[in-house]
Amino acid sequence: MSGLNCNFKASLELFGFCQISKLCVAPLRVLVELRFAMAADGVCSCQFEVFGKVKGVNFRRHVLRKARTLGLRGWCMNSQENTVRGYIEGPSAEMDVMKEWLKTTGSPESEVKMVKFSSHRQSQRYGYTNFEIRPDPIVQSDGMDGSASTSNSNM
Repeated sequence: MSGLNCNFKASLELFGFCQISKLCVAPLRVLVELRFAMAADGVCSCQFEVFGKVKGVNFRRHVLRKARTLGLRGWCMNSQENTVRGYIEGPSAEMDVMKEWLKTTGSPESEVKMVKFSSHRQSQRYGYTNFEIRPDPIVQSDGMDGSASTSNSNM
């Protein structure tokens, strides 16, 4: 077995693909080799915040789909300031596509007014295994307006 095939077999075992039919091996080898090549070239990352009408319009779900389509990793979530914040990491070219998509497309019912990006950071490794939607932050109320009081007022 050649060195490439040994490395490929070890990679499959590493990912838990011990028993794979021969029909799946060739496309899977290309996928595994592409994933390793991407990490070998370095991983770009940045944070983002999207302003405008982005809550209640499935914006995060569309971000998730687009990021996964591009092979990007990271997360997004609603913020208490009615924006969507997130972190993306992946190859530079795909990052550029995602940034443009966030600025110009978003979800069909969204109205993006502005997007802020942090500067790009370069790393040798991914920090996330996929892209996910994080839960909304828990809004703490002091109970002064009566909307979320935790004390019993019948005492």
